[in-house]
Amino acid sequence: MRIVFIGTVLFSEEILKKIIEIKLNIVGVVTKPKSSYNSDYADLSMIAIEHQIPVLHTYDVNCKETEDWVASLDADYIFCIGWSQILKSNILKLPKKCVVGYHPSLLPNNKGRHPLI
Repeated sequence: MRIVFIGTVLFSEEILKKIIEIKLNIVGVVTKPKSSYNSDYADLSMIAIEHQIPVLHTYDVNCKETEDWVASLDADYIFCIGWSQILKSNILKLPKKCVVGYHPSLLPNNKGRHPLI
């Protein structure tokens, strides 16, 4: 199982660590180099580098550069945990199996940064 992991907040950092700990095959990590609006921002690149996982920094998960990079990884799954953009069809179509996304409430009704608060 080949997984591309997308995230850039503390929660995504914890999930990525756990996935690595249970030895799932993470073939790439997409994260942001910095964020001016995520109060719980986390750059996942250091974890990826420590575990020799390729990493891509981007601000736009749907841009052509990200699409091409993710496509080159030939993933079975994309896990999107803690990203502030909706993934568009160009990214959703890339994995062989599916995209797994996590949001802590029902979408689209409870959209937004902290829908439970």
